Amino acid sequence: MYRTAQQILSGAGYEHYEISNYAKPGSQCRHNRTYWQNQPYYAFGMGAASNLENYRFTRPRKTQEYYQWIADGCDWRVDLTAAEDRFLETLMLGLRLARGISLNAIESEFGIGKLDRLLKCLQRYQHQGWVEIVEIEHHDSRSERLCQRLLRLSDPEGLLFSNVVLTEIFSQEF
Repeated sequence: MYRTAQQILSGAGYEHYEISNYAKPGSQCRHNRTYWQNQPYYAFGMGAASNLENYRFTRPRKTQEYYQWIADGCDWRVDLTAAEDRFLETLMLGLRLARGISLNAIESEFGIGKLDRLLKCLQRYQHQGWVEIVEIEHHDSRSERLCQRLLRLSDPEGLLFSNVVLTEIFSQEF
């Protein structure tokens, strides 16, 4: 069904911009992209999760637990300040996007060592055709030509098997 949906929607002019989302060009959901690009956001109510200043705040899903959370001062959170957690979170979210994630940004934020270990970990999936490294050229504000390397999952196979790839990433020590 996933492959059939990809063929039908792509054939109708929709872009596959996120693992489970298609849109006409220029109509991508900015709200959802905030999550997948690991940008800060607020959410409210039972079961809601926010991401702010390297903390993920998750609210309880059940009424009694939610009331107790409020009574306790609303301080249930996961600290994402550890480089390892940020690295894995960045990969998990960024690989949901059809565009993928910038290898330049990964190297800049986490270092060449982590990038090299990541690429080695993913070689098997590159050979299977599930993982791709592509170069995108663009121009900066001074019209200088820039090249950005992106790591992404192939469409549809890599996106279809994203959980296999992510499980492999999360099983490694970076």
